[in-house]
Formats: sequence, structure tokens, C-alpha cells
Amino acid sequence: MQSDLSTGMTILAAGSGGGIAELCTIPIETAKVRLQLQGGSGKYKGVFNTIKTIAAEEGTVQLWRGVVAGVHRHFGCAGFRIGLYVPIRDFWTPAGHEGPPSFFTKCMAAFTAGGIAMFIISPADVVKTRIQADNRGGGKPRYPSPTKAYGMIIKQEGVAALWTGIAPNATRNAVMNIFEVGMYDQAKEMLKHRAGMEEGVKLHIASAIFAAFTACVASSPLDVIKNRYITDRTGRYTSVAHCIKETLATDGFFCLYNGFLPFFMRASSFICVQFVAYEQIIKVLPKASQA
Repeated sequence: MQSDLSTGMTILAAGSGGGIAELCTIPIETAKVRLQLQGGSGKYKGVFNTIKTIAAEEGTVQLWRGVVAGVHRHFGCAGFRIGLYVPIRDFWTPAGHEGPPSFFTKCMAAFTAGGIAMFIISPADVVKTRIQADNRGGGKPRYPSPTKAYGMIIKQEGVAALWTGIAPNATRNAVMNIFEVGMYDQAKEMLKHRAGMEEGVKLHIASAIFAAFTACVASSPLDVIKNRYITDRTGRYTSVAHCIKETLATDGFFCLYNGFLPFFMRASSFICVQFVAYEQIIKVLPKASQA
């Protein structure tokens, strides 16, 4: 994965790809969050049933609830996760190294870029997750809009609340980035050199699906814990460790993979759209800047 653009332009291109992907796939994300939060049993019985139930009970627009905060989040998150990955990877590649960077170097670069990105965009992630979980029990939504949600959270809980769950969130994002960005980079290299695939949309999609599956298997437990901890309004969980303990005791180990199908559907569709858009944008930007 390489770009002739400056780091700033690469961040812009990657952020644009992330924003486009969020707009296209947020209904699946909404279904995933609802399935993860309901515990071992509940009214939602799968991704399509969840989408249908939300649309019937709350209106179709509810499936895109939180899209503004989501686009904010993914524009920043994808921008920094992908935009910082290449310079960090190249920085950590030993001087005089010939050939592609090692897989370990790619993993460390992706982990670092993912953690940095999550710290920067944590406020948007907290707002998006709360808005998606909002109104799941019926009644009037707690947050009337993303913009007002930022102000309400700061006023009621303090600025630090926008970084609620930053430890599991940053860890999840850093781990996810290893498999999403690092594995995408590795898959592209392997498919090009070992399978003979040529640079193009087919290669980008195949690499993205491979990266998405490995990312989901590795990070689904972290995603479940993150969502439960962030949306806890009752003080049930006193810490991340307590959240993990209570979740396992109450719902069992496999609840950590609640919503895995929508998680994978969301991740694979999101990553495909994100990287296809990103790869096209980095081709167009140099030509646009020369025009």
C-alpha cells in the first residue's frame, strides 16, 4: 500500500473513503450495536430481522441515526489510521532493507496508527454509539442531535466523558487496525505476487474481505465490551475489567460474538467501500492537483 501524495493529502483521501463507507453501511452498524447490547436473549433475532424491527418500530430514519457523528468519526479515524500507517511503517523499516516491509513492521505500524486515531476521534465515537443505542427501549430519544449530544454529555458528565472507555476503545481500534490496514496491505502484496492478481478494484475487494474476516474474529470481543461499557447509564460496570467479568458471568463466553454476522457484514462492506474509494481517490488527486 503506497501513495505518492503527502501525508496530509493521504489523510484527506483516507478520511473521505471512510466517510463514504460510513454513509453506505451504517444501517448494518446500527443492527450490530443493538444485537450486542441486548445480551443473551432479546427481541432482535439476526441482522435482517433487527433492521426490519427497527424500521417498523422506530422508522427507517432510525437506521441512519448517528450518521453525522459516524461520518465525523470515520473521516477522522480512517484518515489517521490509514494516513499515518504508511509513514510509520516506512519509519520503522530498517535502513537499507530491500523488498516490502516485514509483516511484523506492518502490524506494529498499524497498531500504533490505530491507537493514535482512536484517541483523537473518541468524542465522535462516544456520541455515535450513544445515539445508535438511544431509544432502543422506546420513548423519547435522549439526544436530539449529534451536535447537541456533545454539549449534553459535557454539561451532564464533564469533558472526560467524551473519552469514556478510551482504554478498550483504543485497544480495539489498534488491534482492528492490525487486521484491517496491516492485513489489507499484506493481502494485496500476497495476492499480487503469489496469485498473480493485477492492481485494480478486484484486488482491492479481495484484500478487503480477507482483512475484514480476520479483523472481526480478533476484535469482536473488544467491540462488545466497548459498546456495553460506553452505553452503561446505570453504573452497573465499575471498570472495564468488571464489565468483562459481569458479561462473561451473565451471558457466557459466546456473547462476546453476539452480532458477529452483522459485524462481519458491516466490516467487509465498510472496508471494501473504504479501500476502493481510497484507492480511487489517491489516483485522482494527483491529476486534479496538476490540472
